[in-house]
Amino acid sequence: MQERSIIESLINGNSLALATLYRKYAEKAYWLSFKYLGNKMLAEDAVHDIFLKLWEKRGKIDLDQPIEPFLFTILRNHLIDMLRKHQEELFVIDDNAEVFNLCAQAADDSDIATDRYEFIRKAYDMLTPSQQQIFHYKLTGKYTNEEIAQRLGCTVSTVKSHYYQVLTKLRQLARDMALSALLAMPLTGSFLDLL
Repeated sequence: MQERSIIESLINGNSLALATLYRKYAEKAYWLSFKYLGNKMLAEDAVHDIFLKLWEKRGKIDLDQPIEPFLFTILRNHLIDMLRKHQEELFVIDDNAEVFNLCAQAADDSDIATDRYEFIRKAYDMLTPSQQQIFHYKLTGKYTNEEIAQRLGCTVSTVKSHYYQVLTKLRQLARDMALSALLAMPLTGSFLDLL
């Protein structure tokens, strides 16, 4: 089935046309969402949400234009909204350093792994020397707060305080970087241009 006839069916309320477009674009939308949100579950939710919005906005689709830029614009705007509304939830950086595991969720995607490595390097460079030491020890996951305090010759409360400051800086940096990247995107375009 030609894309034009699929879009025409979608505009006329055919849910099978939506399912066809979902099969065609959902994976691309997922990887783009994951790239900016850094969370599998939230990326999956974003994909479902944008196809629901596509269904709701089907009357606004221009039959003479390709559907991908229209869908991309919905996704871009949705991701920006998610980043603005849910910044605390999106950039949770916990004690087991899940966000910094370069191999975990994106082992097959070298671009995402490279982006995460660059994020870690940039974030690390923004920390004070004592914060860098604490971050390093916490990131390895081998040391308790007490052991880190002994190694650095400081109190446990200092370790906790510095680590809290590190996490706060990292959350803000992650949010700012993701939001800046999304805002810099053109309003129309192709998913392939961004992956």
